Amino acid sequence: MKILKKFSAVLLALTFTLFLCVPFYGADAAYKTNFEIMSRAAYMINTDTGTVIYEKNPDEPFYPASLTKIMTTAIAIEYAEKAAKSSGVSLMEYLENTVVTTPSYIYDEFQGLSVSHADIYRNERVRMIDLLYAIMLPSACEASSSLADYIGNGQISVFVDMMNAKARELGAVNTHFENAHGLYHENQVTTAKDMYLITKYALSLDLFEQICTTVDYQMPATNVHAEPYYISHSNYMLSKNRGGTYYDKRVRGIKTGSLPEVGKNLVSMASDNGYNYLLVTLSAPDVNREGQAYSRNHFDDAKALYDWAFSSFSLQKMLKEGESKAEIKVRLSGDQDHVILDSARDVTILLPSETDTTSVQEIIELAENVQAPIQKGDVLGKLVLKQADDVIDTVDLVARENVDRSLPLYLLDATGRFFEQSFAQAILIGLGILLLLYIFATVRYNRIKRRRMMRERRYRQRP
Repeated sequence: MKILKKFSAVLLALTFTLFLCVPFYGADAAYKTNFEIMSRAAYMINTDTGTVIYEKNPDEPFYPASLTKIMTTAIAIEYAEKAAKSSGVSLMEYLENTVVTTPSYIYDEFQGLSVSHADIYRNERVRMIDLLYAIMLPSACEASSSLADYIGNGQISVFVDMMNAKARELGAVNTHFENAHGLYHENQVTTAKDMYLITKYALSLDLFEQICTTVDYQMPATNVHAEPYYISHSNYMLSKNRGGTYYDKRVRGIKTGSLPEVGKNLVSMASDNGYNYLLVTLSAPDVNREGQAYSRNHFDDAKALYDWAFSSFSLQKMLKEGESKAEIKVRLSGDQDHVILDSARDVTILLPSETDTTSVQEIIELAENVQAPIQKGDVLGKLVLKQADDVIDTVDLVARENVDRSLPLYLLDATGRFFEQSFAQAILIGLGILLLLYIFATVRYNRIKRRRMMRERRYRQRP
């Protein structure tokens, strides 16, 4: 009997311990134009909001041509930033003081080809900063290969591997590079969307925007050039003198690209009246709509898209930070049964100018089974803004105030949830069986004890 009592006590203690240890678990919109562009692919972003306002075959692969040099320049600036930091100098100081001797072998690839260049010769000693301007303005192939050779320690393939690694890092998954200058290679491809991602990253680097938006740049004298000379940007939309009717004061940078196999490519930016856009167009043909030779379709497409964007869209404020948008029920608080949810940030949307903001739907999605405690600013839902079937923005909804937890309500809830669990029910059934066994054993033990006592009494009563 003592053993049975000890076993029951241990089982009850174990059950209580288990009870205490149970865990309690508390898009972008693209719009249609009323005209057709000649470029086979395009991707246009309002950079103030990140809104895609126009796209055409954004994920179809094309040859990047000299748009390749955007990545080449980005990798070179990245390299220079690290080298400058380790040397304890500024980026500009490093670029101006680092002189690259153009290796003779890189020119062998260009023999017999009509490639863009900056009049840089074999074994010429050129500052790294000048090579960067030569790459981005006149699209100099010799400057691209020279920097790739220098950064790759004599192996251009090492530099190209860096380009491909960066493309993967940026999510440009449909892009692959085989060289640093953009001359034709059947495996060197990109897409309009990928080129946007690459350009966006490049623009985040120091000096890139300054370089790619410069119209004319003076190359200094070197061991080959006795006098300084000027190089100019290949985007005619930037220059009054060279651009003629293509000049557009709204446009800045960034890079042209041209190959017989692809036609004309262009990456550019434009700003007007406080609005800013970035545009990628790929594979504009070298004939007009009538089939006649014409090599400026990429400029015409850019101008048409910029005219449309600047005249058709405006920024409209939809939400203010802290604006009340919903309330949500809260459990396990003794003071209140709900909390108000506010917009976590301002929401300004780029919409067609004639759009009635009431046509924008607000879809509120709230968390389920919200329990105290809650901290001010906790995300408890989201508000999705939609126009037609397009998601145009999503904003977090956050708690306006703290909500404390009631300890008695929490313990009561925890107890209830414990007994709802199947393993807890199994434990209770086991305890019930043990209790019945205990009662049965106790009754039997008491019967045996009484009989023994009766026998002993009769024995003592005998004469």
